[in-house]
Amino acid sequence: MTGSGTSRSGSRPQRRSPRGGIIRSGWKLGSGPSLTELCRIREEADKAIDLTSSVGLFLKEDGTVGDVIPDKATDRAGIGPGMKLVAVNRRR
Repeated sequence: MTGSGTSRSGSRPQRRSPRGGIIRSGWKLGSGPSLTELCRIREEADKAIDLTSSVGLFLKEDGTVGDVIPDKATDRAGIGPGMKLVAVNRRR
């Protein structure tokens, strides 16, 4: 990448991630297959599952949908707040 913000071929500008600035301001970014400790503690306290950043679903302990994020997979499947999920892929 050149200093001008374009790709080496010059065909289109490359967008830079704000990650460096986020880290320099004291935040820690992470991703992976396991929950962060904060998410784990929150789910235990709320007795709910927060899948809002993946499929767009906040699910309460009894299977009731608490919230749905617009345009995510849950919303596109027609699932909305107040509905109750009783099984996923035939698993209860």
